[in-house]
Amino acid sequence: HPPTHLATMDEALRGVGANELAFLAGLKPGSDAYSTIPQLDNSAEPLFRGTIKEFATEWPAHAEEMRNVAKKCEKCGKSCATILPFCNGCDNDLENAPEEYTDNVCMGFVYGIEKWDRGALTLSLRSEDEKVL
Repeated sequence: HPPTHLATMDEALRGVGANELAFLAGLKPGSDAYSTIPQLDNSAEPLFRGTIKEFATEWPAHAEEMRNVAKKCEKCGKSCATILPFCNGCDNDLENAPEEYTDNVCMGFVYGIEKWDRGALTLSLRSEDEKVL
């Protein structure tokens, strides 16, 4: 069982879309400083059915922009920015870490790609009108 304060935090945050920082700051549903924005229905279909890698294969002119270069931490396996001297997952030294390519998820959203290696590419749509999405 988690410690009491963590169980209380999990219970307070369940289903309200907040994180532990909101809990630790003392925000509570119903207070003036706390608000939730309902998610709008978004039934838009992907423009490209498949993965980011499949998109890059089908559209080779876009292949380079569909990937990022990252350093892979040899201790925990996390992909980190190439400019980081230490892993932001476990603080391991990245000086000699091997570089790898990772999917550019942001560009996956730009091109309306259905998924990447880890699952579906979906957004929570909170507000939309004629001028703003």
